[in-house]
Amino acid sequence: MTKGKDGLGITLTDTGTMLADPPCCVLYARPGFGKTTQLAQCFSDALWLVTNKGTLRPYAHWCMQNREEVEKLELRTLQKPNPKWKPKQKSGTLAYLPEMRAWEDGGMAMKVIPEYMPDNKTRVDNRTLIKEIVYRFSSARQEGTCPYNGLVFDEGTEFARRFHAEMEEDPAIKGGFAVWSNLEDYLRWLFQVPRGADCFMGFLCHERAPKYDDREGSPTAGQLQYVGGPSLPSGSIRGALSGICDILLRGVVKPGFDGPKRIWQTQISKDWDSKIRSFNVDPEEQTNLRDLLIKAGYRLS
Repeated sequence: MTKGKDGLGITLTDTGTMLADPPCCVLYARPGFGKTTQLAQCFSDALWLVTNKGTLRPYAHWCMQNREEVEKLELRTLQKPNPKWKPKQKSGTLAYLPEMRAWEDGGMAMKVIPEYMPDNKTRVDNRTLIKEIVYRFSSARQEGTCPYNGLVFDEGTEFARRFHAEMEEDPAIKGGFAVWSNLEDYLRWLFQVPRGADCFMGFLCHERAPKYDDREGSPTAGQLQYVGGPSLPSGSIRGALSGICDILLRGVVKPGFDGPKRIWQTQISKDWDSKIRSFNVDPEEQTNLRDLLIKAGYRLS
């Protein structure tokens, strides 16, 4: 949005909603931390682009076990509420198999993006399919007809791997440098979508550990070469996307007196990349993602 002109005749950007605008968010952690479930508790109104159907299964179970909270937060769910369902009943019973919930009835929107197989002539590669979905999404947002308030890519690490593999096989992209350059340009374009469409975007990744010089006899032996962060095909791509996003959070599990504690790291350290554009949060937050984003002042679905 724009608002007014300055003394030079330049149309200025309206900053009235800046503090509450939905973020471009990158979350990374080891598998099993709960990234998907926690993000779905924040943005169930988004269009979820996933690499396999089971990605949102933990969120579906959480919804079944926490019906009151789901209703209180007005979250969308994958299945219709089933009063016969019990947390520990056997999966083979009919009561365990709930019906899919349509979007119009409060359901979530999930699209599985299968890995491209060149021998399958009925499918296009992931790059082309994602671009087509993003174009349709952005056009609908601009026209005010889009039912979704954002896009989620889960699992982002896998999508980036697929894009890289497809570009390596693309005869129009010649040479290793061209592959890396095209991949970075594609991901940069993807990360600009929430800016143009004024929407939330989530990109969920595995983590990649810091890299130290382990060469025997090296003058820099033991020194840090690359900081840890989201697992992406290259350090330059990881750095570029970390700079573009509004939020880059690392999820870690630490021991506690009452069992393991799930913690979100929000600030950069010597070994790991993290950031959030807010002074309202602590360097480490032992809380769920929804409460953390609200504390930082962001608007949720």
